[in-house]
Amino acid sequence: MHLKSSRFIAAVVVIGAVAAGGAAFTASNTIPSSVAGYGTAAVTGGTITSLTYALSADGTDIETATLVFTGDLSADKVKVGFDGYASGVLQDVCGTGIYASTSTTFTCDFSSLGTPVTTAAENSFHAAVTGPSS
Repeated sequence: MHLKSSRFIAAVVVIGAVAAGGAAFTASNTIPSSVAGYGTAAVTGGTITSLTYALSADGTDIETATLVFTGDLSADKVKVGFDGYASGVLQDVCGTGIYASTSTTFTCDFSSLGTPVTTAAENSFHAAVTGPSS
């Protein structure tokens, strides 16, 4: 009886190893190279609590960025830029901020720039908040 139990356990171990090994060989992902995000950001004039991007269908261009700031900044102006686009010059592409409860949301549309903002060239996002007359 002891021999049957040992063989059974050995068989289970071998089957488990084969199954795990097979899963390791088939569980892989292939994605195109792309950079679209940020780790940290220094923003003058406000505190960003959320930054999201909308990419083109093929993921090669950044079409919009949506920024959520703490507090009511709806009367202020936001300019944004990327280090690889126009040498990091801040662009005036953000609409009017929409204040709701405790935060203000700005949507920045890069399609008006004429030249696409490519995900491959960007790895640093910049933003500045200025008064309404700036």
